[in-house]
Amino acid sequence: MSSKMTSKERKKLFEEQIAAKFLSVLTLKGAKWIKEWKGPSMAPFNGVSNKKYRGINRFFLALIAMSYHYDDPRWYTFNQIADFKGTYHKGVKWHLKEGSKAVYVEYYYPYDSKEKKNLTWDEYHKLIHADGRKPEDFYLKARYSAVYNACQIEGIEPFKADLQTYDTKPNETILELANKMQVGIKFDGGDRAYYSAREDTIHLPKAEYFYSSIAWAGTALHEEVHASGAAKRLNRTGIVNRCDNEAYAKEELIAEIGSCLLCYHLGIEESDESIENHQAYVASWIKEIQEKPQALTNAIKEAQAAVDYMTAILADSESQPEDESEVVMLESVA
Repeated sequence: MSSKMTSKERKKLFEEQIAAKFLSVLTLKGAKWIKEWKGPSMAPFNGVSNKKYRGINRFFLALIAMSYHYDDPRWYTFNQIADFKGTYHKGVKWHLKEGSKAVYVEYYYPYDSKEKKNLTWDEYHKLIHADGRKPEDFYLKARYSAVYNACQIEGIEPFKADLQTYDTKPNETILELANKMQVGIKFDGGDRAYYSAREDTIHLPKAEYFYSSIAWAGTALHEEVHASGAAKRLNRTGIVNRCDNEAYAKEELIAEIGSCLLCYHLGIEESDESIENHQAYVASWIKEIQEKPQALTNAIKEAQAAVDYMTAILADSESQPEDESEVVMLESVA
């Protein structure tokens, strides 16, 4: 690299080399993206019986929890909350928070049409297998039960997941970037990390669930790049029209490439493993647009536009002195 190049020219050349490396993942085979955190499962279950909800109930309660950002997978009936007989939480009073509304789960149980009575499933199986009754003697009836999430209950013990945690702290510069972009960050994602365009909010697992500060930084920046595409910012198709599969795949490439570039800009030293994980993530989305190679080139350009937008927001208003120090070329560390 010529010593006569300006800092801006060196920066451009370096980023072109990063782009070339990402293009090379079109032929990357066998790469597998690794999730770099382990948060608590938000699979809904009854907090008294500890039984997990199944089928449509599981899907529905998970959807409700996501909509209201409940970070607790426990659900309870009104009787379990009121506990009139002191059976479920002796000595501790629980109260529903003001304005709490129930959601309904659906249960099916067998009905004996000959004996005209409801049965438990154990009773049904005994009648069929041990007593020789015919299946046509029974039919299913539905019952609907109102349940409330633990987040709607005052006095309940906080949910404690039996998970290993790490001494990982959020990167203050990345938090500052979100603040300056006026996008909220909430650590209520459980085991998920995502950007909600409707709310203009990033949801992350708690920092202690990430394996390292690099893993946290890469994930947070990935979601912040998504946020840069909101209609009031860069107005990218993959954010404003999530129903377009090709645009959505391209948006994931933009976010991951942008995350990698921003780590470089912010001086976050990534490990070989984290760089490989960036590549594997990009490779996992390549198949969605592999018939249109230009889409990857455009994704790289849009990722760079997002990075330019975000670093400009983060930069001090005062102009910075030009740094003439050499930049290590990507080939030397790849």
